[in-house]
Amino acid sequence: MEEDDYSDLLPGEPQRQSRSDILYNALVPDYLKYKEPSPMPPPGTPEGKIGPPSGMPTPMSVAGEALPDVLSWLSPGVKGAATAAKTLGMFMGPTAKNWPLGKQLLAKSMEMKGHSLENIFDATGLFKGHEGAWRKEISDLPMKTKPYTMDVHGNKSTIGLTTKDFIDHPELFENYPPAANMFVTVDPKRGKSGIGTYYSPQSIILGGKPNLQGLDEDQKSALLHELMHGVQDVEGWQGGASYKSMPDKLYNRLLNAYNNTGDQELLRQLQGMVSKKAEVGDEAYMRVPGETEARNVQDRYRLQKHGVPYYWPTTSKFTDVADALKQRNINIYPTSQGYNMHLLKENLPGGRTRSPGGTVYPFDLPRDIRDLYDRLPYRYQNNKPITMIGDRKYPWKTEDRPRPLQFDYTK
Repeated sequence: MEEDDYSDLLPGEPQRQSRSDILYNALVPDYLKYKEPSPMPPPGTPEGKIGPPSGMPTPMSVAGEALPDVLSWLSPGVKGAATAAKTLGMFMGPTAKNWPLGKQLLAKSMEMKGHSLENIFDATGLFKGHEGAWRKEISDLPMKTKPYTMDVHGNKSTIGLTTKDFIDHPELFENYPPAANMFVTVDPKRGKSGIGTYYSPQSIILGGKPNLQGLDEDQKSALLHELMHGVQDVEGWQGGASYKSMPDKLYNRLLNAYNNTGDQELLRQLQGMVSKKAEVGDEAYMRVPGETEARNVQDRYRLQKHGVPYYWPTTSKFTDVADALKQRNINIYPTSQGYNMHLLKENLPGGRTRSPGGTVYPFDLPRDIRDLYDRLPYRYQNNKPITMIGDRKYPWKTEDRPRPLQFDYTK
């Protein structure tokens, strides 16, 4: 989580005839108003998770009917739209010391030739973030915590040392040497273990009690989250946000839009947001791309090491996937191993047909349907999906908010 004094969210609202255009321009940053659709999973309407970035989340529905239309208006007009990897962890970019420039050139070439995201990743290990910059994953599994004694001031109740005093993370520190020397404070006054805050450019505060034996698991997870914000800072990627200020910022942005237009639909939105101001603000915070990415680092590390994610994923609804596939002559049904698909009707030589038809595999699906399929829930714990059917080695498939739901509300 970042705590910065962001500028007003509505720098000037142009009037539009369309109510949806008015809302869109009121709430979406200019640089995200791209014409090409994001090649990532369309949103479903499942149970989601909200909460502070490094604290344990609380359940809530992110379905359109459960929130005022303030956020659901931002979704594209699409109703909804795993094997463990050996490398699960932090993401690095082109400024990293060991960035594979040759593979980046290959990835760009493959992209221009129309290769799939999966093929590009399989060949190069690279993928794109929400804003379109290339990334490579480095493993957090070799990371080790260190015992510590006192901080630089001899204080045992509030420990303040550098990152390398708390953990040993050779690959991260080699690629980003300043990350080893960031000033990290463990302060119980900042909240429970698992809470964390990143202050640009080189400072992190973790909640929880100091433990001279080393950081506990929640503190370590929070540290990974905040270190990812540090990488985003260095790379110039979309960063984090302050969840505390998000509700008021969104409300004021919508209020300014209404004052500029007098549109009654915006008034209805304001009235609806009053009763769910905190929920809308929290969900908006969860959709900030930099926060989604930092949580993804936590999730991929924790699921690999402990078998459960830190944040439960937003999954596709089976009915949405089934309906979309049916329109393409494909039937899907769940099995004990996941899901199977086959053609409803298949044309054969000689003008003959057979029903049902042949088997359909995930790689046969069009990109939009493949992304929707990949977010189907796979494993459950306490009636909640632990993960999704899409292969976890592909980092963009494990983000707990689908790409079309992600917007940087801080700009």
